Amino acid sequence: MRIILLDDITKLREGYMRRTIICVMLAIVLIGQSLLSVPQASGQKPDNLLEQRVTIHLNKRTFLYALSTLSVDERVPIGFEVALGHKDEYHLDIDVEDATLQDVLDKIVQQEPGYMWHMRDGVINIVPTQSRDDFVERLLNTPVRQFTPPKVPGKFQIRDAIVELSEVVKLLEATGITASRYAYSYRYPSLYTDEKVDLSISNTDVRGVLNKVIRDSEHKMWMVSRSGKNLSSLDIGF
Repeated sequence: MRIILLDDITKLREGYMRRTIICVMLAIVLIGQSLLSVPQASGQKPDNLLEQRVTIHLNKRTFLYALSTLSVDERVPIGFEVALGHKDEYHLDIDVEDATLQDVLDKIVQQEPGYMWHMRDGVINIVPTQSRDDFVERLLNTPVRQFTPPKVPGKFQIRDAIVELSEVVKLLEATGITASRYAYSYRYPSLYTDEKVDLSISNTDVRGVLNKVIRDSEHKMWMVSRSGKNLSSLDIGF
């Protein structure tokens, strides 16, 4: 008979709580996006995403809230690579009218120096400057020969198709990491039925697949992190 010590129970609870918090954070972003079945009619978008004009008023908000506001309200495609031990604290103050997206991003990372941003594949990628998760970085850089989207292109089906890629499965098995499969009910965006969006891509990496999805589909943000005991769970969300 295995004796479970109080310290073991505490560690399990802490791992469960951290995983729950990450899932809740993702759900806030994703539910907000699902309410916007079509982009807001704010005029012609500039050819250069960084020149897009943005108005944003945030007072004592979190880093994730700021990113999700850009992705939901302004339809800016954002990929968020979460740092180890990330804590979403209520300290960001952003108050700008008709500023460029580049200026807004600079203001955000100035107040959150643990991250930097760069453009890749027409997507804003947020990357840790410290406490970067080596496994997540390795996963995102894993080469992918071919990604074929599922027949039912819901967010969870897309996520499952990514973690079931042979290259990703090989990495997960080699490292003992398990991909989370959490889900909740939501309304499929009409974009998938009204327009045939092709999310297939070849000769790229996992980051390239994720960027393709949020650049060309209704979902405008991806997040990748780890949680659970010994960080043994991989969490990918749109």
